[in-house]
Amino acid sequence: MGSSPDDNFHLTSIWCGQASPDAICAEGDSAVTRTVPAILLEAPCYAYKPELSAECIEKIGYSVEPTVLTDVGNFAGGYPPLFYAVMNLFAGTDVQVSILIMRFVNILLLTALMTVTFLALPVRRRGVLVWSWLLTSVPLGLFLLASNNPSSWAMIGVGISWIAFLGFLETEGRRRVVLGVLSILAVVIAAGARADGAVYSLIGIAAVLVIRFRRSLFNWKTAVVVGVAVIVCALFYLTSTQAVSAINGFGNPGAPIVGPGGAPDDVSTENPSIIALLAFNILNAPMLWEGVFGSWGLGWLDTELPSIVYLGSMAAFVSVAFIGFGNLNRKKFLALAAIGAALWILPVYVLTMGGSHVGIEVQPRYLLPLIILFAGVLLVKVRDRSFVLTRGQAYLVALTLSLANFVSLHFTMRRFITGIDFMGWNLNEGIEWWWQGFISPMAVLIIGSLSFALLALVIAREINLDGSRKMAPRLPLAKAVHE
Repeated sequence: MGSSPDDNFHLTSIWCGQASPDAICAEGDSAVTRTVPAILLEAPCYAYKPELSAECIEKIGYSVEPTVLTDVGNFAGGYPPLFYAVMNLFAGTDVQVSILIMRFVNILLLTALMTVTFLALPVRRRGVLVWSWLLTSVPLGLFLLASNNPSSWAMIGVGISWIAFLGFLETEGRRRVVLGVLSILAVVIAAGARADGAVYSLIGIAAVLVIRFRRSLFNWKTAVVVGVAVIVCALFYLTSTQAVSAINGFGNPGAPIVGPGGAPDDVSTENPSIIALLAFNILNAPMLWEGVFGSWGLGWLDTELPSIVYLGSMAAFVSVAFIGFGNLNRKKFLALAAIGAALWILPVYVLTMGGSHVGIEVQPRYLLPLIILFAGVLLVKVRDRSFVLTRGQAYLVALTLSLANFVSLHFTMRRFITGIDFMGWNLNEGIEWWWQGFISPMAVLIIGSLSFALLALVIAREINLDGSRKMAPRLPLAKAVHE
């Protein structure tokens, strides 16, 4: 608990997610303060101290007593309220149990939406869904999906809404109804979690409209889905102060640059000219993209991962991306160019307006939903030509991602179980923080790693990028002729 970025803010916001204060979140001394369980603020007691395990939480306890007065939380409406309101339904007097329930709710939400969307999509689009998520989930995506951070919902909503809308335009009957509902539901999830989730959702819908553009597309059914999505996004975006922060920029020009692992670099604290700052941010914006694949630390940016994670995940993404770029037409090119421009322009604008450098304020997790969208649009087949990975290529991608997942899971668990000052492959040794009499750390590592590997290998074996089933290997020529 407390391991995801800014969890002290998000946990207090969850416990105070109802419209009016209650027993687990009492009124403060002003409109922007509340009295909350101290554990919610103190849980990240190990933040920025990677040598410390999560043992310090045990000394605080998991009760809602004592309480403290704080202004750390979504009390002024900085974030859209939906994510916090839904998670608040599971907030109780045992903080640890409540947090675990919330995380499993997020996992089940993703699993349910992915399953229903997969079954409702046309066969030729199912590969787009599973491969786009597989290529962008290690390691940051998996870390956030099972967290108490609203970025989890932004990922889920953006990653599902666009592909469901694409399926809506390409199906008829019940499937079209299901996909239309899924598209709107996913937009609500994304926009109700983060203001940028609303923007990314609309970018995804716009990209689909560009790819599938034709006159017959514009009918009342399409207008209803698009109209509802626009209204939902506008309401959530305009009623949160995140929107104002994004427009005006945020940050501290004198703050040091914080990159991978959260360690400040030695940089000049002199305020650069606006031109110099703009140039720096333009040239270094790709640092934010690569952070999705593990070049930045996880959590509070203090859980560094070996370079094999970043290189493996990035190599898998780039390898499949080249195949996607080999299947282009003018419409798909325009959609990809627009998403790529957003990935570059949005962080550069926000940072430069706030006088900040790449490396502070804006983190890779803010752009992860857009990268999932970019990967998905890249894998949409628009030309009648071969659009598959060979079985060997697919297996290589799956095995590379499985190795990256195993290493990142091991290092992340090590960071919280003992701290990084205790090294070794056996997570069962030197335990400082873990549950007593429950499943062992190594068992969790093995189950988690093998489960992901099994999923990746099933996808590699069974599902092509265009959704078709993998063909059985051809028989040797002599044997085939004889038979």
